Amino acid sequence: MSQSYAFRVFSIFTLLVFGWIVQAAELDADIQASSTDTPNFGVCGTHEIKTIFSTSETCIYFGMINYYTRPPNGHCYDGFLTHLTDAAGTSPCPFCNTKHFYVYTSNGQKSKEGFEFRSDQQFLNFHPGRYSLTIKYRSYYPCNILPPVYDSNPDTYLTAYFDVVGTSTNQTLTVSKSGTGSGTVTSNPSGINCGSTCSASFSNGTSVTLTAYPNSSNTFTGWSGDCSGTSTCTVNMTSAKNVTATFTAAVATTYDLSVSKTGSGTVTDSSGVIKCGSTCLAGFAKGSSAILTATPSSGYTFSGWSGDCYGTGTCTLTMNAARNVTATFTSGTNNDSVVTLITYYYQSILGRAPDSGGLAYYQDRINQAKAQGRDVKPEFKIMAYNFLNSPEYLNRGTSNTAYVTILYKTFLQRDPESAGLQYYLNILASGWSRNSLLDNFVNSPEFDTFMKNLGF
Repeated sequence: MSQSYAFRVFSIFTLLVFGWIVQAAELDADIQASSTDTPNFGVCGTHEIKTIFSTSETCIYFGMINYYTRPPNGHCYDGFLTHLTDAAGTSPCPFCNTKHFYVYTSNGQKSKEGFEFRSDQQFLNFHPGRYSLTIKYRSYYPCNILPPVYDSNPDTYLTAYFDVVGTSTNQTLTVSKSGTGSGTVTSNPSGINCGSTCSASFSNGTSVTLTAYPNSSNTFTGWSGDCSGTSTCTVNMTSAKNVTATFTAAVATTYDLSVSKTGSGTVTDSSGVIKCGSTCLAGFAKGSSAILTATPSSGYTFSGWSGDCYGTGTCTLTMNAARNVTATFTSGTNNDSVVTLITYYYQSILGRAPDSGGLAYYQDRINQAKAQGRDVKPEFKIMAYNFLNSPEYLNRGTSNTAYVTILYKTFLQRDPESAGLQYYLNILASGWSRNSLLDNFVNSPEFDTFMKNLGF
């Protein structure tokens, strides 16, 4: 049968009530869409003609196509859904399954057929607009033999067009915020005020405009998700939408330096901003240097820094972050070097001033060693061993890096250089105990020099 013969009959009609246009290409007038039972669509299970339906469905029904009760040439026809797309050629569900079903007459011949467009994993992504449904029919003979044996007649195509003019459900818009900064997002029409309300439902098809408002000293740096750019964000609520607003905190130009004191004395900086005494908190320009000097009151000794400084000399800080420093002053001027060094061990290892009982205990041990002409370094080793193995220290769970850094600050009064730090980390990783590493620092030439400079 020639192609011109197969497609010699075309019928085009319009069902105005439901906005349908159906075009049928008929093979020997064997297939037709009747004027009373044109292709319609609805939610599966209802078979109701609808022009407004929910997009949050997983199954849509299409049908029915009428046949003549008995085709004149004795052939029957099998239908296949070839494609269902919007005007742009996009399928509302590219991974859906198609179920093909029939209505039979009393003599066993198919009189109608339809399709279900079904997904078990996702909603059908319909939106307002025109869609086309194309069905291919193949003829077979005889009708009562299954499975069918298709003949050589050309395939017949029937295409139905329908309009989705809206939906019966709302869609959810969810706003998230990210970044180092802060701010709020509001919507027009109202519903989103994020802030507190970051999710709202809008009628399907509603155009919603979001506006981002950064807080003081913050910047709005852009949208992501279902919006982009740095202006307002407009989304068409044909489905659920998710939008993220990113806010960035302003880069600090100054950092605060806070000074605390234990005991009696004053702390000043070289620029005269800090006078603690009275002014113990001040801002410094980013990247500048703050040089602090501690001066004990009469009857007190400066025992050292803790926090972001250590040692007993001046404290020099680079202000690339907020800094906190504590200066410890100890009552009494006798035996100053012993008190100073004991206090420093407390600060560098335990991060606090010595209690009176502990200070007196270690001061007595060191004074006895000096009186007997013994080397006092083992006494400081014992003190450090006791501190580093005390529950007060062990409960902190410090890393090997922190432990090595404490040994440098306690015994050498300086930060570790990168090569030295890595060397001692490798030693610990090879199986050395922390106490063995402590011995290594106490017996180092650098510690000997340090102690001699203090008069021990």
